[in-house]
Amino acid sequence: MSLLQAVQDQFANSRNFSELWDRLHEILQPFGVTSIFFGFGHSRQSVNIRGIMESIWSITSHPEDYCAYYANKYYIDDDLSSLHCLTATTPFMWHDFSAWGAPTLRQKRFMHESWDFNMGVGVTIPLRFDNNTGIGGLGMAASHMTPEEFDAMWETHGDSIVAIVDCFKERAFNDCNFIFQLSPRELEILSLLSQGLVPSEIAARLGTSPSTVGHQVRNARKKLQASSNEHAIAKAVFFSII
Repeated sequence: MSLLQAVQDQFANSRNFSELWDRLHEILQPFGVTSIFFGFGHSRQSVNIRGIMESIWSITSHPEDYCAYYANKYYIDDDLSSLHCLTATTPFMWHDFSAWGAPTLRQKRFMHESWDFNMGVGVTIPLRFDNNTGIGGLGMAASHMTPEEFDAMWETHGDSIVAIVDCFKERAFNDCNFIFQLSPRELEILSLLSQGLVPSEIAARLGTSPSTVGHQVRNARKKLQASSNEHAIAKAVFFSII
């Protein structure tokens, strides 16, 4: 059995996104990958309006201190690899200074400060889905490798890694609620909200209390990483989960 077939089988047998996420790490670890960031948004228009951080759903296994610094400084909207994912489909090597183009001072500062967290070596692979309307990326850090070691590994295994990431993308986006894990009731409430009903009307229709509906709406928003009810509805409609 080929590596790619084995990967496809492992991903297909993942019972939930958490299991899929763990298997991705196990598969990429032999290539020197130490942590991963996966993020995606439903449209470039949303990114243009809200910015990257407010528009995407994301999960990461990067070190906590790095993530706290990264989020606190709002660096994702200046991250060259994230910006690359909006316009390109080729891998972006973090440590390849020639790929940085003409960065702003803030962008350059972030890229250089990443080395302070041992997060300077790695690659981001842009993702496209839903007929190229959806955009995203998967970034992989190789904290224990030098740029030269990583480049040598990529020369040999880069195509395989891109194929693995593509298999991960296909499994993850085959049913987007596989990622979000909204309950049937949360999906029902979002659907009713999308029809213009208010929580008190939804509560009456479902035979429950407005506070229970409010709690379930907040849970749905948290799972969707949405900043408002309208944002949650927009994501749920775009990803065809309601």
